[in-house]
Amino acid sequence: MNGVFPVVAEDTTAPQKKVLDVVFIHGLGGDAYTTWQADDDPKKFWPAWLAEDIKNVGVWTVGYGASPTRWVEDEMPMQDRSFNLLHHFSVNKIGEKPFILVTHSMGGLIAKYLLTSAEQENSKKYRKIADNCTDIIFLAVPHNGSELANIFEYARFFVRRNEIVRQLQKDESALRYLANGFKNYVQRKKIQCISYYETKQVRVKKQGLLGLGKIVPFGKMIVSESSAIGNFSQELPVPLDADHISICKINSREDLLYLGMKEIISRRMMNNGLDDGLVDDFDAVITARINELENDTQHIINKMQRVSSERDQLKSECISDYRDVADWLSDNRNVLAERISTKAITNYKSQLNVQKIPKTEEEIEDFQLDVSQFIGQLEVCLLQDSKKIMDEPYFSIGFDVELYETALSYLLERTPDDVSPQSKVRLKYFIDYLIKRI
Repeated sequence: MNGVFPVVAEDTTAPQKKVLDVVFIHGLGGDAYTTWQADDDPKKFWPAWLAEDIKNVGVWTVGYGASPTRWVEDEMPMQDRSFNLLHHFSVNKIGEKPFILVTHSMGGLIAKYLLTSAEQENSKKYRKIADNCTDIIFLAVPHNGSELANIFEYARFFVRRNEIVRQLQKDESALRYLANGFKNYVQRKKIQCISYYETKQVRVKKQGLLGLGKIVPFGKMIVSESSAIGNFSQELPVPLDADHISICKINSREDLLYLGMKEIISRRMMNNGLDDGLVDDFDAVITARINELENDTQHIINKMQRVSSERDQLKSECISDYRDVADWLSDNRNVLAERISTKAITNYKSQLNVQKIPKTEEEIEDFQLDVSQFIGQLEVCLLQDSKKIMDEPYFSIGFDVELYETALSYLLERTPDDVSPQSKVRLKYFIDYLIKRI
Protein backbone atom coordinates (compact mmCIF):
# COMPACT_ATOMS: atom_id res chain seq x y z
CA MET A 1 0.00 0.00 0.00
CA ASN A 2 1.75 3.12 -1.28
CA GLY A 3 0.92 6.66 -0.26
CA VAL A 4 0.59 9.00 2.72
CA PHE A 5 -2.30 8.15 5.03
CA PRO A 6 -3.84 10.17 7.86
CA VAL A 7 -3.87 8.17 11.08
CA VAL A 8 -7.04 10.00 12.11
CA ALA A 9 -9.02 11.90 9.46
CA GLU A 10 -9.09 15.63 10.19
CA ASP A 11 -12.50 17.03 11.11
CA THR A 12 -12.69 20.38 9.34
CA THR A 13 -15.71 21.39 11.42
CA ALA A 14 -13.82 20.93 14.70
CA PRO A 15 -13.08 24.17 16.58
CA GLN A 16 -9.40 23.22 16.99
CA LYS A 17 -7.59 22.82 13.66
CA LYS A 18 -4.37 20.92 13.19
CA VAL A 19 -1.41 23.25 13.63
CA LEU A 20 1.44 20.74 13.29
CA ASP A 21 1.93 17.47 11.39
CA VAL A 22 3.88 14.39 12.44
CA VAL A 23 4.81 12.02 9.60
CA PHE A 24 6.03 8.44 10.09
CA ILE A 25 8.24 6.85 7.38
CA HIS A 26 9.06 3.12 7.68
CA GLY A 27 12.20 1.38 6.46
CA LEU A 28 13.35 -1.68 4.54
CA GLY A 29 10.85 -4.56 4.71
CA GLY A 30 8.34 -2.46 6.66
CA ASP A 31 4.96 -0.96 5.91
CA ALA A 32 2.78 1.95 6.99
CA TYR A 33 1.29 0.18 10.01
CA THR A 34 3.02 -2.98 11.31
CA THR A 35 6.40 -1.20 11.53
CA TRP A 36 4.98 0.98 14.31
CA GLN A 37 3.04 -1.58 16.34
CA ALA A 38 4.45 -3.94 18.98
CA ASP A 39 3.57 -7.64 19.08
CA ASP A 40 1.64 -7.29 15.78
CA ASP A 41 -1.14 -5.78 17.88
CA PRO A 42 -3.11 -3.01 16.11
CA LYS A 43 -3.94 -1.59 19.55
CA LYS A 44 -0.23 -0.84 19.98
CA PHE A 45 0.00 1.27 16.84
CA TRP A 46 1.54 4.22 18.65
CA PRO A 47 1.07 6.92 15.96
CA ALA A 48 -2.65 6.55 16.80
CA TRP A 49 -1.83 7.26 20.46
CA LEU A 50 -0.29 10.58 19.44
CA ALA A 51 -3.39 11.45 17.43
CA GLU A 52 -5.55 10.65 20.46
CA ASP A 53 -3.40 12.42 23.03
CA ILE A 54 -2.67 15.60 21.06
CA LYS A 55 -5.83 16.74 19.34
CA ASN A 56 -4.42 19.67 17.40
CA VAL A 57 -1.64 17.66 15.74
CA GLY A 58 -2.09 15.82 12.47
CA VAL A 59 -0.50 12.36 12.35
CA TRP A 60 0.36 10.64 9.07
CA THR A 61 1.94 7.35 8.14
CA VAL A 62 3.76 6.69 4.87
CA GLY A 63 3.61 3.43 2.93
CA TYR A 64 5.82 2.45 -0.02
CA GLY A 65 7.38 -0.62 -1.60
CA ALA A 66 10.41 -1.59 0.48
CA SER A 67 11.08 -5.25 -0.23
CA PRO A 68 14.77 -6.17 -0.09
CA THR A 69 14.50 -8.82 -2.79
CA ARG A 70 13.22 -9.00 -6.35
CA TRP A 71 11.59 -12.32 -5.51
CA VAL A 72 8.90 -10.18 -3.89
CA GLU A 73 9.03 -6.98 -5.89
CA ASP A 74 11.56 -4.84 -7.74
CA GLU A 75 11.42 -1.52 -5.87
CA MET A 76 12.31 2.05 -6.83
CA PRO A 77 15.77 3.36 -5.96
CA MET A 78 15.70 5.68 -2.95
CA GLN A 79 16.11 8.87 -4.98
CA ASP A 80 13.10 8.03 -7.15
CA ARG A 81 11.08 7.01 -4.12
CA SER A 82 11.85 10.31 -2.41
CA PHE A 83 10.53 12.27 -5.41
CA ASN A 84 7.45 10.07 -5.43
CA LEU A 85 6.79 10.76 -1.74
CA LEU A 86 7.54 14.46 -2.23
CA HIS A 87 4.60 14.62 -4.61
CA HIS A 88 2.43 12.69 -2.10
CA PHE A 89 3.39 15.26 0.55
CA SER A 90 2.41 18.11 -1.74
CA VAL A 91 -0.94 16.53 -2.70
CA ASN A 92 -1.79 15.93 0.96
CA LYS A 93 -0.67 19.47 1.90
CA ILE A 94 2.05 18.20 4.21
CA GLY A 95 4.54 21.05 4.47
CA GLU A 96 2.02 23.87 4.39
CA LYS A 97 2.44 24.03 8.18
CA PRO A 98 5.33 22.93 10.41
CA PHE A 99 5.91 19.20 10.50
CA ILE A 100 8.07 16.61 12.25
CA LEU A 101 9.40 13.44 10.61
CA VAL A 102 9.73 10.14 12.47
CA THR A 103 11.81 7.70 10.44
CA HIS A 104 12.99 4.13 10.88
CA SER A 105 16.03 2.61 9.16
CA MET A 106 16.01 3.25 5.40
CA GLY A 107 13.04 5.61 5.91
CA GLY A 108 15.48 8.12 7.35
CA LEU A 109 17.60 8.04 4.20
CA ILE A 110 14.52 8.57 2.03
CA ALA A 111 13.56 11.51 4.24
CA LYS A 112 17.03 13.02 3.73
CA TYR A 113 16.73 12.62 -0.05
CA LEU A 114 13.22 14.10 0.06
CA LEU A 115 14.19 17.23 2.00
CA THR A 116 17.42 18.00 0.14
CA SER A 117 15.64 17.48 -3.20
CA ALA A 118 12.68 19.67 -2.14
CA GLU A 119 15.03 22.53 -1.27
CA GLN A 120 16.64 22.41 -4.73
CA GLU A 121 13.37 22.24 -6.74
CA ASN A 122 11.89 25.25 -8.50
CA SER A 123 8.41 24.45 -7.19
CA LYS A 124 7.35 26.77 -4.34
CA LYS A 125 5.30 23.94 -2.82
CA TYR A 126 8.33 21.70 -2.70
CA ARG A 127 10.58 24.39 -1.24
CA LYS A 128 7.93 25.11 1.38
CA ILE A 129 8.13 21.44 2.41
CA ALA A 130 11.88 21.83 2.88
CA ASP A 131 11.35 25.06 4.86
CA ASN A 132 8.66 23.78 7.22
CA CYS A 133 10.37 20.65 8.50
CA THR A 134 11.32 21.48 12.10
CA ASP A 135 12.50 18.20 13.65
CA ILE A 136 13.55 14.74 12.50
CA ILE A 137 13.56 11.62 14.65
CA PHE A 138 15.97 9.01 13.29
CA LEU A 139 15.40 5.48 14.64
CA ALA A 140 18.37 3.24 13.78
CA VAL A 141 18.95 5.00 10.46
CA PRO A 142 22.08 3.77 8.62
CA HIS A 143 23.54 7.14 7.62
CA ASN A 144 26.74 5.36 6.56
CA GLY A 145 25.13 2.15 5.36
CA SER A 146 24.24 -1.14 7.03
CA GLU A 147 25.92 -4.51 7.47
CA LEU A 148 22.55 -6.08 6.64
CA ALA A 149 22.80 -4.80 3.08
CA ASN A 150 26.28 -6.30 2.81
CA ILE A 151 24.84 -9.63 3.89
CA PHE A 152 22.22 -9.44 1.17
CA GLU A 153 24.97 -8.57 -1.30
CA TYR A 154 26.91 -11.69 -0.33
CA ALA A 155 23.74 -13.75 -0.79
CA ARG A 156 22.57 -11.96 -3.93
CA PHE A 157 22.42 -15.14 -6.01
CA PHE A 158 19.87 -16.59 -3.58
CA VAL A 159 17.78 -13.56 -2.61
CA ARG A 160 18.02 -11.51 -5.83
CA ARG A 161 18.66 -8.24 -3.99
CA ASN A 162 17.32 -5.12 -5.67
CA GLU A 163 18.68 -1.60 -6.15
CA ILE A 164 17.70 -0.20 -2.75
CA VAL A 165 19.65 -2.96 -0.98
CA ARG A 166 22.75 -2.12 -3.02
CA GLN A 167 22.35 1.54 -2.05
CA LEU A 168 22.26 0.57 1.64
CA GLN A 169 25.66 -1.13 1.61
CA LYS A 170 28.09 0.20 4.19
CA ASP A 171 30.15 3.17 2.99
CA GLU A 172 28.22 3.39 -0.30
CA SER A 173 29.50 6.52 -2.08
CA ALA A 174 25.96 7.83 -2.73
CA LEU A 175 25.26 7.77 1.01
CA ARG A 176 28.38 9.83 1.69
CA TYR A 177 27.29 12.36 -0.91
CA LEU A 178 23.79 12.46 0.62
CA ALA A 179 25.25 12.90 4.12
CA ASN A 180 27.24 15.96 3.09
CA GLY A 181 24.27 17.60 1.37
CA PHE A 182 21.96 16.88 4.28
CA LYS A 183 24.41 18.23 6.87
CA ASN A 184 24.41 21.54 4.99
CA TYR A 185 20.61 21.52 4.81
CA VAL A 186 20.26 20.86 8.56
CA GLN A 187 22.69 23.67 9.35
CA ARG A 188 20.96 26.17 7.06
CA LYS A 189 17.44 25.35 8.27
CA LYS A 190 18.44 24.75 11.91
CA ILE A 191 16.65 21.41 11.93
CA GLN A 192 16.62 19.63 15.29
CA CYS A 193 17.66 15.96 14.93
CA ILE A 194 17.48 13.16 17.47
CA SER A 195 19.26 9.97 16.46
CA TYR A 196 18.18 6.94 18.47
CA TYR A 197 20.43 3.92 17.99
CA GLU A 198 20.05 0.23 18.78
CA THR A 199 22.16 -1.42 21.49
CA LYS A 200 20.96 -5.01 21.10
CA GLN A 201 21.56 -7.59 18.41
CA VAL A 202 18.63 -8.94 16.40
CA ARG A 203 17.71 -12.48 17.45
CA VAL A 204 16.05 -14.06 14.43
CA LYS A 205 12.93 -16.13 15.18
CA LYS A 206 11.54 -19.00 13.17
CA GLN A 207 9.77 -16.79 10.69
CA GLY A 208 13.06 -14.99 10.02
CA LEU A 209 13.80 -11.35 9.36
CA LEU A 210 12.06 -9.88 6.32
CA GLY A 211 11.16 -13.44 5.36
CA LEU A 212 14.83 -14.34 4.95
CA GLY A 213 15.79 -15.89 8.28
CA LYS A 214 18.39 -18.19 6.70
CA ILE A 215 20.35 -15.24 5.32
CA VAL A 216 20.56 -13.05 8.43
CA PRO A 217 22.81 -14.57 11.13
CA PHE A 218 21.70 -14.92 14.73
CA GLY A 219 22.79 -12.07 16.98
CA LYS A 220 23.45 -9.40 14.33
CA MET A 221 23.73 -5.68 15.01
CA ILE A 222 22.01 -4.29 11.90
CA VAL A 223 23.02 -0.63 12.22
CA SER A 224 26.10 0.21 14.27
CA GLU A 225 26.25 3.20 16.60
CA SER A 226 28.75 4.94 14.33
CA SER A 227 26.42 4.59 11.33
CA ALA A 228 23.27 5.59 13.28
CA ILE A 229 24.81 8.89 14.40
CA GLY A 230 24.80 11.39 11.55
CA ASN A 231 27.11 14.00 13.15
CA PHE A 232 24.74 16.85 12.24
CA SER A 233 25.20 20.35 13.66
CA GLN A 234 22.09 20.04 15.86
CA GLU A 235 21.90 16.34 16.73
CA LEU A 236 21.21 14.51 19.97
CA PRO A 237 22.35 10.84 19.91
CA VAL A 238 20.33 8.62 22.27
CA PRO A 239 20.89 4.87 22.88
CA LEU A 240 17.76 2.74 23.33
CA ASP A 241 17.50 -0.65 24.99
CA ALA A 242 16.24 -2.26 21.78
CA ASP A 243 17.33 -4.04 18.61
CA HIS A 244 16.83 -2.86 15.04
CA ILE A 245 13.30 -4.25 14.79
CA SER A 246 11.93 -3.35 18.22
CA ILE A 247 13.41 0.17 18.33
CA CYS A 248 10.39 1.60 16.49
CA LYS A 249 7.77 -0.33 18.48
CA ILE A 250 6.30 0.88 21.78
CA ASN A 251 4.39 -1.12 24.38
CA SER A 252 3.24 1.70 26.63
CA ARG A 253 2.56 5.41 26.75
CA GLU A 254 5.16 5.49 29.53
CA ASP A 255 7.89 4.36 27.14
CA LEU A 256 10.81 6.79 27.02
CA LEU A 257 10.56 7.16 23.22
CA TYR A 258 6.87 8.05 23.42
CA LEU A 259 7.35 10.56 26.24
CA GLY A 260 10.29 12.03 24.37
CA MET A 261 8.17 12.34 21.21
CA LYS A 262 5.47 14.26 23.09
CA GLU A 263 8.12 16.52 24.62
CA ILE A 264 9.48 17.35 21.15
CA ILE A 265 6.00 18.20 19.89
CA SER A 266 5.29 20.32 22.97
CA ARG A 267 8.57 22.22 22.68
CA ARG A 268 8.09 22.84 18.98
CA MET A 269 4.57 24.14 19.40
CA MET A 270 5.58 26.40 22.28
CA ASN A 271 8.47 27.78 20.21
CA ASN A 272 5.97 28.56 17.46
CA GLY A 273 3.62 30.31 19.92
CA LEU A 274 0.99 27.54 19.76
CA ASP A 275 -0.98 26.12 22.68
CA ASP A 276 -0.49 22.39 22.88
CA GLY A 277 -1.96 21.58 26.27
CA LEU A 278 1.09 19.41 26.99
CA VAL A 279 3.07 21.56 29.43
CA ASP A 280 2.63 18.91 32.14
CA ASP A 281 4.43 16.41 29.92
CA PHE A 282 7.71 18.23 30.52
CA ASP A 283 7.44 17.16 34.15
CA ALA A 284 6.50 13.65 33.04
CA VAL A 285 9.58 13.38 30.81
CA ILE A 286 11.87 14.76 33.50
CA THR A 287 10.32 12.51 36.15
CA ALA A 288 10.69 9.45 33.92
CA ARG A 289 14.35 10.29 33.29
CA ILE A 290 15.04 10.88 37.00
CA ASN A 291 13.36 7.58 37.87
CA GLU A 292 15.46 5.81 35.24
CA LEU A 293 18.68 7.32 36.63
CA GLU A 294 17.66 6.43 40.20
CA ASN A 295 16.97 2.86 39.15
CA ASP A 296 20.37 2.66 37.41
CA THR A 297 22.10 4.11 40.48
CA GLN A 298 20.36 1.68 42.83
CA HIS A 299 21.31 -1.20 40.54
CA ILE A 300 24.98 -0.15 40.72
CA ILE A 301 24.81 0.21 44.53
CA ASN A 302 23.22 -3.23 44.89
CA LYS A 303 25.87 -4.75 42.64
CA MET A 304 28.68 -3.11 44.61
CA GLN A 305 27.20 -4.37 47.88
CA ARG A 306 26.86 -7.87 46.45
CA VAL A 307 30.47 -7.85 45.22
CA SER A 308 31.67 -6.55 48.59
CA SER A 309 29.74 -9.26 50.41
CA GLU A 310 31.11 -11.96 48.13
CA ARG A 311 34.63 -10.60 48.56
CA ASP A 312 34.31 -10.60 52.36
CA GLN A 313 32.95 -14.13 52.31
CA LEU A 314 35.77 -15.33 50.06
CA LYS A 315 38.33 -13.56 52.25
CA SER A 316 36.89 -15.22 55.35
CA GLU A 317 37.00 -18.63 53.68
CA CYS A 318 40.59 -18.08 52.55
CA ILE A 319 41.73 -16.98 56.02
CA SER A 320 40.15 -20.09 57.51
CA ASP A 321 41.87 -22.22 54.89
CA TYR A 322 45.24 -20.52 55.51
CA ARG A 323 44.93 -21.31 59.21
CA ASP A 324 44.31 -24.97 58.43
CA VAL A 325 47.47 -25.09 56.31
CA ALA A 326 49.47 -23.31 59.03
CA ASP A 327 48.19 -25.83 61.61
CA TRP A 328 49.23 -28.69 59.32
CA LEU A 329 52.73 -27.21 59.00
CA SER A 330 52.99 -26.72 62.76
CA ASP A 331 51.81 -30.24 63.63
CA ASN A 332 54.15 -31.91 61.12
CA ARG A 333 57.09 -29.52 61.01
CA ASN A 334 59.84 -31.90 62.13
CA VAL A 335 58.59 -34.84 60.09
CA LEU A 336 58.18 -32.67 57.00
CA ALA A 337 61.61 -31.10 57.46
CA GLU A 338 63.26 -34.52 57.71
CA ARG A 339 61.49 -36.01 54.69
CA ILE A 340 61.84 -33.14 52.25
CA SER A 341 65.45 -32.54 53.31
CA THR A 342 66.38 -36.17 52.70
CA LYS A 343 64.68 -36.19 49.30
CA ALA A 344 66.32 -32.92 48.30
CA ILE A 345 69.81 -34.11 49.27
CA THR A 346 69.34 -37.44 47.47
CA ASN A 347 68.17 -35.80 44.22
CA TYR A 348 70.63 -32.95 44.43
CA LYS A 349 73.68 -35.26 44.59
CA SER A 350 72.98 -36.46 41.06
CA GLN A 351 73.19 -32.93 39.61
CA LEU A 352 76.31 -31.43 38.11
CA ASN A 353 78.10 -28.34 39.40
CA VAL A 354 77.30 -29.23 42.99
CA GLN A 355 79.25 -26.82 45.19
CA LYS A 356 78.19 -27.44 48.76
CA ILE A 357 75.68 -29.97 50.06
CA PRO A 358 75.40 -31.64 53.47
CA LYS A 359 77.47 -34.81 53.59
CA THR A 360 78.18 -35.65 57.20
CA GLU A 361 75.48 -36.56 59.69
CA GLU A 362 76.05 -33.25 61.49
CA GLU A 363 75.66 -31.25 58.24
CA ILE A 364 72.47 -33.14 57.40
CA GLU A 365 71.05 -32.28 60.81
CA ASP A 366 72.00 -28.61 60.29
CA PHE A 367 70.24 -28.60 56.90
CA GLN A 368 67.11 -30.19 58.39
CA LEU A 369 67.11 -27.52 61.09
CA ASP A 370 67.35 -24.77 58.45
CA VAL A 371 64.40 -26.28 56.55
CA SER A 372 62.43 -26.54 59.79
CA GLN A 373 63.02 -22.81 60.39
CA PHE A 374 61.80 -22.08 56.87
CA ILE A 375 58.61 -24.03 57.58
CA GLY A 376 58.15 -22.03 60.80
CA GLN A 377 58.40 -18.78 58.81
CA LEU A 378 55.81 -20.07 56.36
CA GLU A 379 53.44 -20.51 59.30
CA VAL A 380 54.00 -16.87 60.27
CA CYS A 381 53.41 -15.67 56.70
CA LEU A 382 50.17 -17.64 56.35
CA LEU A 383 48.74 -16.50 59.69
CA GLN A 384 49.83 -12.87 59.38
CA ASP A 385 51.20 -11.02 56.40
CA SER A 386 54.53 -11.01 54.66
CA LYS A 387 54.76 -7.26 55.24
CA LYS A 388 54.89 -7.84 59.00
CA ILE A 389 58.15 -9.79 58.74
CA MET A 390 59.87 -7.50 56.25
CA ASP A 391 62.11 -6.07 59.00
CA GLU A 392 63.42 -9.46 60.05
CA PRO A 393 67.04 -10.26 59.10
CA TYR A 394 67.87 -12.26 56.04
CA PHE A 395 68.36 -15.98 56.47
CA SER A 396 71.88 -17.25 56.95
CA ILE A 397 72.47 -20.64 55.35
CA GLY A 398 75.41 -22.97 54.92
CA PHE A 399 74.49 -24.76 51.68
CA ASP A 400 73.41 -24.01 48.09
CA VAL A 401 70.30 -21.85 47.74
CA GLU A 402 68.96 -24.25 45.11
CA LEU A 403 69.04 -27.05 47.67
CA TYR A 404 66.66 -25.18 49.96
CA GLU A 405 64.45 -24.25 47.01
CA THR A 406 64.30 -27.91 45.97
CA ALA A 407 63.38 -29.04 49.48
CA LEU A 408 60.59 -26.46 49.82
CA SER A 409 59.19 -27.38 46.42
CA TYR A 410 58.67 -30.90 47.76
CA LEU A 411 56.69 -29.34 50.59
CA LEU A 412 54.09 -28.19 48.04
CA GLU A 413 53.78 -31.76 46.75
CA ARG A 414 53.00 -33.01 50.24
CA THR A 415 50.11 -30.65 50.97
CA PRO A 416 46.87 -32.46 51.86
CA ASP A 417 44.32 -33.03 49.06
CA ASP A 418 41.72 -30.80 50.70
CA VAL A 419 43.96 -27.72 50.58
CA SER A 420 42.37 -25.14 48.26
CA PRO A 421 44.10 -23.91 45.10
CA GLN A 422 44.20 -20.39 46.61
CA SER A 423 46.13 -21.68 49.63
CA LYS A 424 48.61 -23.55 47.42
CA VAL A 425 49.20 -20.40 45.39
CA ARG A 426 49.70 -18.38 48.58
CA LEU A 427 52.08 -21.03 49.98
CA LYS A 428 54.10 -20.99 46.75
CA TYR A 429 54.22 -17.19 46.87
CA PHE A 430 55.67 -17.20 50.40
CA ILE A 431 58.17 -19.96 49.58
CA ASP A 432 59.49 -17.78 46.75
CA TYR A 433 59.42 -14.79 49.08
CA LEU A 434 61.54 -16.56 51.75
CA ILE A 435 64.01 -17.92 49.21
CA LYS A 436 64.65 -14.35 48.02
CA ARG A 437 65.51 -13.38 51.62
CA ILE A 438 68.41 -15.81 51.77
